[in-house]
Amino acid sequence: MQSAQISGFRLSPQQKRVWFLHQESSSSSYCVQGAFLIAGHLDIDALKNALQAIVNRHEILRTTFQCLSGMTTPLQVIAEDYEVLINEHSLVDLPLQTQEADAAALFHQLTQHPFELAETPPFIIKLLKLSPQKHLLFVRLSALIADELTLSQLLNEINTLYEADLHAQKYDQEI
Repeated sequence: MQSAQISGFRLSPQQKRVWFLHQESSSSSYCVQGAFLIAGHLDIDALKNALQAIVNRHEILRTTFQCLSGMTTPLQVIAEDYEVLINEHSLVDLPLQTQEADAAALFHQLTQHPFELAETPPFIIKLLKLSPQKHLLFVRLSALIADELTLSQLLNEINTLYEADLHAQKYDQEI
């Protein structure tokens, strides 16, 4: 008989409370989320680079929550690397009213999507293209790893790293 092992870190008292609340209800309401309008040209590669840099920098964005048989509280298991995924949807060809309804429906769908805490880090990013010059970025993070302040700081970091990547690309093109 083989015994399974995992190596990780204990949850903080706040994380334990969120974990048990999440386990008691089938609701996926223990999260923070937002939709953010991006006006102007968006370089998708620069956005992906910025998000990947953030995931590489912050261990919590590479963390899963795993339990072995008999455990009531999981351990935080940090992956060495994790490729961030951006689910992209285009609504460009739809009329404005339909775009608004579809965007609202997708955001609602995102809020209902359960996290797979043992398999993937508890954050989801979706990007809606409304026009070549207008995008909506949806971000959803579990309360196990974030709060509203974290979401605000994450957006500031995305913006900073996105701009840095654009400037680096421009610099490389000039050389």
